[in-house]
Amino acid sequence: MTPRHPAFDYLQRLFQIMRIVTRQLSLLAVRRWRKQPTLGHLLLRDGLEQIGGTFVKLGQILSLQIDTLPANIATPCSRSSTAFPPAAPKRSSAFS
Repeated sequence: MTPRHPAFDYLQRLFQIMRIVTRQLSLLAVRRWRKQPTLGHLLLRDGLEQIGGTFVKLGQILSLQIDTLPANIATPCSRSSTAFPPAAPKRSSAFS
C-alpha cells in the first residue's frame, strides 16, 4: 500500500469546510427568499461548531468581542465556550 500525499488530506479538509459553508449560506438564502427570520447569528455558530477544531476557538474568541460585535452575534458564540470539553491530556500532548 502506498502512502498518501499530505495534499490529499488538506484538500479533503478544504472540501469539508466548503461544503459546510455552502450549506449554511444556502440556508441563509432560502430563509431570506421565504422572508423568514434569517437567524444569521445561529447559522454562524452552528457552522463554526460543525467545522470544529480551530473554528470552535474562533467562535469562542468572537464571543469575547462584545465591544466590537453586536450582542446577537457574540452571545450565541459564547455557548461554544462551555459546550465543548477541554481536550484530553493524551490528545493535546500529541500536538506539542
